[in-house]
Amino acid sequence: MGTIWNKLMTICLVIEIIANHLRVPTICFAHNITAFFVFGDSLVEVGNNNYINTLAKPVFPNGIDFPKGTPSEEELGFKDYAPPFLAPNTNGDMILKGVNYASSGSGILQSSGLIFGGRICMDKQVDYFAKTRQDIISRIGAPAAQALLRNSLYFVMIGSNDIIFGEYSLALDFNHYVDGIVSKFKSQLTTLYNLDARKIVVLSSLKVGCMPFEIDIHFCAQDCVSSLNKLAKLYNSKLKSLLEDLTKNLSGSAFVYADYYAVTEDLINNYRSYGFEKANHACCELIGRHGGLFPCLSMCRICPDRTNPQMGTIRNKLIIICSILSHILAKHICFAHNISAFFVFGDSLVDGGNNYYINTLAKPEYPNGIDFPKETPSGEEIGFEDYAPPFLAPNTTGDMILKGVNYASSGAGILQTTGALFGERISMGKQVDYFAKTRQDIISRIGATAAQALLRNSLYFLGIGANDILFGEFRTAFGTNEYVDEIISNFKSQLTRLYNLDARKIAVLNAPKVGLIPFERDIHLCGQACVSILNRMAMLYNSKLKNLLEDLTENLPGSTFVYFDYYAITEDIINNYRSYGFENADHACCEVIGAHGGLIPCISSSRVCPDRSKYIFWDPFHPTDSAVVIGAKYALDGGLDYVSPINIRQLANS
Repeated sequence: MGTIWNKLMTICLVIEIIANHLRVPTICFAHNITAFFVFGDSLVEVGNNNYINTLAKPVFPNGIDFPKGTPSEEELGFKDYAPPFLAPNTNGDMILKGVNYASSGSGILQSSGLIFGGRICMDKQVDYFAKTRQDIISRIGAPAAQALLRNSLYFVMIGSNDIIFGEYSLALDFNHYVDGIVSKFKSQLTTLYNLDARKIVVLSSLKVGCMPFEIDIHFCAQDCVSSLNKLAKLYNSKLKSLLEDLTKNLSGSAFVYADYYAVTEDLINNYRSYGFEKANHACCELIGRHGGLFPCLSMCRICPDRTNPQMGTIRNKLIIICSILSHILAKHICFAHNISAFFVFGDSLVDGGNNYYINTLAKPEYPNGIDFPKETPSGEEIGFEDYAPPFLAPNTTGDMILKGVNYASSGAGILQTTGALFGERISMGKQVDYFAKTRQDIISRIGATAAQALLRNSLYFLGIGANDILFGEFRTAFGTNEYVDEIISNFKSQLTRLYNLDARKIAVLNAPKVGLIPFERDIHLCGQACVSILNRMAMLYNSKLKNLLEDLTENLPGSTFVYFDYYAITEDIINNYRSYGFENADHACCEVIGAHGGLIPCISSSRVCPDRSKYIFWDPFHPTDSAVVIGAKYALDGGLDYVSPINIRQLANS
């Protein structure tokens, strides 16, 4: 059911809600929707019924004020619209942006709208979406398809026809009939979830008893048909409870309830304050007290003044309505969504195995990794199911790269010269080069549009800079400040380049308290005062790094650079080590010689402490996994004292 006026108003509402969602102040960070899938009835149908045998096909003068006279080509500021599923040209890359399955006359129940002949009920619309999903998988592969679908927006506007036609099949039991609708809808929405839908907006039934059609066929009604409105309110109450239960019980889902009943009620009750002159009469009419007894057809009379500013054009009124509705509804919409992929850059703290494929001294050997599966030191156990594979590994190919890649290299730094004594290492500049290659491979695999969506919704983690401080001790003859400025200048260029390669969510660790690692304690024979030089350099670097990240976030649109204060974390753990469950705060667990076991790296001939969980340091340079887990928890969920402007979990969900 529904006039073209209602249809356009609703589609405008949809678009404005999305647009406002991306800029409303209550949303922590704006984020892109990968695609837009629409399900529903005539209020959001854009052409599917033109391809089926049905009476519910809009004809002229529907769409009279829109390009080509078609009611489905709204001019409301969006470049692309989700095309109708049944249109012959809805194929190829077009489906990666979304599809519209809505059908005039349809309902949640299969029997709703039977008088129109053909229509696509909600069950069938979900079946069609399953076909689209399979086409997307065939086109870009399962991992990329899942990422795209889980970051898409699903708009469902259906149920009003079930209320309207339900008037004739209630058998005096409102509650039983509504329970049947809600039970069916629960099954359909759960199926959508199982097909990777996660962000689902559902509109309630509007105030159907106040439509011109209903007022005219109910001769005793004065303003609205109260029995239908009561039925709509009962359905809406149960729908809201259903959506709350689904959000609670379906992991990672967000089912948003939009109270369209309240919106239409407010518009009708206060129509003059919104600039309208009529609230209960159809503009396109043939017969009926309210012009509601016949659909809008070519022989109908149309209200003549659609361009008078006092009355307002249909388009202007729609825009006004959209603005009103978006302000009412947008503030209630907030989505948490999964990260598409995880890309890692850095030094030995996060090296996932790249150094095994280059000629370098910085290759960990046993007993490194003694407590990890297959004795590999790169498999940190911090709760992630999958790890980003090393870029240089021969098997890092195919769909694997769509989940993320690790470019980190032991001994590497921000500066190309850092770590030269190890031989080969992959400097930060080279790591960004490798990421550019991965990006091109992803584009070749899934296309530019899907690749951009995937990359902009990915998380980028950078743990680098500590080696620049360690080796910088021997390069600061001409001034510590100048040396640190050189590091920051290079890092700014590298981070900006990552942004230009579609990175948007970037978490950066600062330099830890490097002067307190066992290696530095042992080589500085003059004692603690000498080591403090390194800590001061680290603090200077960290201060400039924080300012840099704040400037980048402010000046690079759509970016969020998160600063993780690893220095403060390591300082707190070392100063309060017993409160964290450690027994040793300054000695390497894996040692050969040195007062702190810090003069020789961890090798096969090293002595290994029997209880690694009691040590902060594993070897002369690196923390144990117990210490790493503490830092990871701070990074994920810490407050502003340790991570700013938001923590990494919030960054992932932004």
